[in-house]
Amino acid sequence: MQYDLSLGAVSDAPHRHRLFFAVLPDAATAMLVRRLAWELKRRFGLAGAPLKPEHLHMTVEFFGAFPELTDGIVETAKWLGAGVVAAPFDVTLKEAISFRNDARRPLVLQGRHGGFDVLQRAIWRVLGPDFRGRKATPHMTLLYDDQMVKRTGLAEPISFAARELVLVHSIYGESRHEHLAKWPLRG
Repeated sequence: MQYDLSLGAVSDAPHRHRLFFAVLPDAATAMLVRRLAWELKRRFGLAGAPLKPEHLHMTVEFFGAFPELTDGIVETAKWLGAGVVAAPFDVTLKEAISFRNDARRPLVLQGRHGGFDVLQRAIWRVLGPDFRGRKATPHMTLLYDDQMVKRTGLAEPISFAARELVLVHSIYGESRHEHLAKWPLRG
């Protein structure tokens, strides 16, 4: 099977294996976010289950979706991730809102982060022109639900230090994340 790393596998097979670059909250912040997710679930009468603390992240750049994950794909992603140079930054999440995303409506936390934008541009420089211009809205997904939640400010913003870039392997539909590599942010 042939692969086009910018588009994923050239095949009709399900693209269950997804790779993305992310920043993760520390364990204490992840537990705080999880408690907030339960609070928002109750407040808005949502049915979706909050994500596990170890699944909480902020995707900086999606690398690709593949029907199978080969050593070559993983090594290419690791090699590219190792070339990213950006300074550490602080993340502050100030509001909750639902995104429209087909039938799954993620409830997310978001805020504006100049460091996030700088990190995304640093990744684009390494990944090449096929990845440029896919600007992500910095957010952390809490849960998925059928209902929409309008923009709601948090009583207390949640902050954490983004100190490393992580290559995450997610198997779609199995609620599993594997951290394949980590690099300290430096710059």
